[in-house]
Amino acid sequence: IYNIGNGNLSDMGGIYLLGKQPGTILKENRIHDVTCANYGAWGIYLDEGTSFVRVEGNLIYRTRSECFNQHYGSHNTIIRNIFIAHTAPCFRVERQEPHNSLTLTENIFVTEDTPAYARDISFSFQSSHNLFLTAGEQPLVFVSKDGAPYPLAAWQSAFGKDEGSTTRPLATSPQSFLENLLTPNLSCALDKIDARIRVNIPFTEAIFSAIDGEREVLIEANELTVKGITDGGIIILR
Repeated sequence: IYNIGNGNLSDMGGIYLLGKQPGTILKENRIHDVTCANYGAWGIYLDEGTSFVRVEGNLIYRTRSECFNQHYGSHNTIIRNIFIAHTAPCFRVERQEPHNSLTLTENIFVTEDTPAYARDISFSFQSSHNLFLTAGEQPLVFVSKDGAPYPLAAWQSAFGKDEGSTTRPLATSPQSFLENLLTPNLSCALDKIDARIRVNIPFTEAIFSAIDGEREVLIEANELTVKGITDGGIIILR
């Protein structure tokens, strides 16, 4: 799903949902190049009252606004997606609600000069066991409206979010990370991997079963292994 809006429209998403939709699953989509005229160019947009939706295994990048936005809703699950920030942060929840708006877990956030979370995010959501990869000098998860920076530990302490989450430096740009993720030759021989560079995260299931119909991009079921920061890029192998 790509080339949405083309700078002519506003308030849209690559995938847009509205209202209660029990049993709805948005799974294994690649969404990119969403641009707006004035505001609102999200990858996935759960608008007013969207509830009971599972968003899983999507890859979202090059969006003018956040990769994901929820206006308000409840009982939504956002799990095992890859969000790559462009000009805005990765993730936004708009309205403060008296209940849990959504559960955010086991996702990968890739950032450089922006935090993972939008500064006007509401805090009526639960998050845990996410992985934050950053190419920036300081791995910021959140920057408040008054400009206060929050690395992961400060974010966890101040807001009680992201228990079990981890930050890791990205030894390349998000663009190079993306290019390696999309390259047709993802399966490299293990003897070509620098074994010193290995990160294990206890994900419970595979994050992707496929990016497109020709090949699989899988992350380990019980152990995420990010192997081989090589040639300016990062290669994720099963």
